[in-house]
Amino acid sequence: MNKFYNRSECRICNNEDIHLVLSLRRSPLCDAYLEKRRQQEYYDLDLLFCKACGLVQLKTVVEPEMIYSDYIYVTTSSIGLRNISRLMLQKSIHT
Repeated sequence: MNKFYNRSECRICNNEDIHLVLSLRRSPLCDAYLEKRRQQEYYDLDLLFCKACGLVQLKTVVEPEMIYSDYIYVTTSSIGLRNISRLMLQKSIHT
């Protein structure tokens, strides 16, 4: 299985008229908290702009299994997220 692929069309409208607007340094996956220093995979951070629908998107798509297989954050363990979600729900009901 490939760990990633590069998009050649827009992820929303599938138009192939997408253009590079910003190229940043290669980066390891975010939220990969390492207990010990070790070699990590680095991925391109190229932003593409779709001229058809205006979406700005990453060119490189990393497979979810690579991102979330060792992911330590879960929403049920975040009191802050639960509280802000409850607040947003209450505000949306009362507007």
